[in-house]
Amino acid sequence: MKFIPLKNDGTLDLKAAQELCTRKTKILSVMHVSNVLGTINPVKELMALAHDRGALGIIDGAQSVPHLPVDVKELNCDFLFFSGHKLLGPSGIGVLYGKTKHLETMEPFLFGGDMIKEVSLTGASWNDVPWKFEAGTPNITGVIGLGAAIDYLSALGRDAVAQHGKELVGYARQELAKIPGIKLYGPEEGTAVVSFSIKSIPPHDVAALLDREGLAVRAGNHCAMPLLSKLGVPGTVRASFSVYNTPEDVDVLVAGIKKVQEVFRQ
Repeated sequence: MKFIPLKNDGTLDLKAAQELCTRKTKILSVMHVSNVLGTINPVKELMALAHDRGALGIIDGAQSVPHLPVDVKELNCDFLFFSGHKLLGPSGIGVLYGKTKHLETMEPFLFGGDMIKEVSLTGASWNDVPWKFEAGTPNITGVIGLGAAIDYLSALGRDAVAQHGKELVGYARQELAKIPGIKLYGPEEGTAVVSFSIKSIPPHDVAALLDREGLAVRAGNHCAMPLLSKLGVPGTVRASFSVYNTPEDVDVLVAGIKKVQEVFRQ
């Protein structure tokens, strides 16, 4: 395995990516938006790089699909996946998109139900895509709930959702930067999340005190220990934004952080 390094501003080093991805590379996998930094990675360019080297291109869309317009044909990715609960849908449901030519050559890994076309005592043949991968009774209620969430966001307008998130993150970074002792992580142009730390205050303490103020944030390594090691911190505090958030919510976050600093007498 090889890893594309980060530049100091939290963006991917594309020059290094060109050198790392060779004719021996089988898969290039990248997240569209960082769940820690909010960085929007140039996935279309990276998918073109993968295909130029004869590799498959896979996109983690868990953070991008809820916040940005995403067109798998335009990105020309081989696979893209995302989870439902980040898209305002129910938990326990998600989506894996794959090009038909790949899905048709893949073997199923779960068995039963409609995934079988014919079966005998000595063998079986698989059904067509997508039924080949849908063993047993599907999560029907989850699918219906996820469909409703997608319809809701589509009705709001995906471009409008993206612009709303961009404005909120921009305002949050602007206001947080005014607080002494705050360190922000990631590029200025991002979406969905803002990660920060407060000098001399452990991130979990910050989260616990903000919780008392009615503010839900996440603290820790955000399932990205290698990235946090690169940043040189044990963890950060992450504020996540969605369509239901407003600039007033950012103001409440700023006031809450100031109260945290008062508790620690900063």
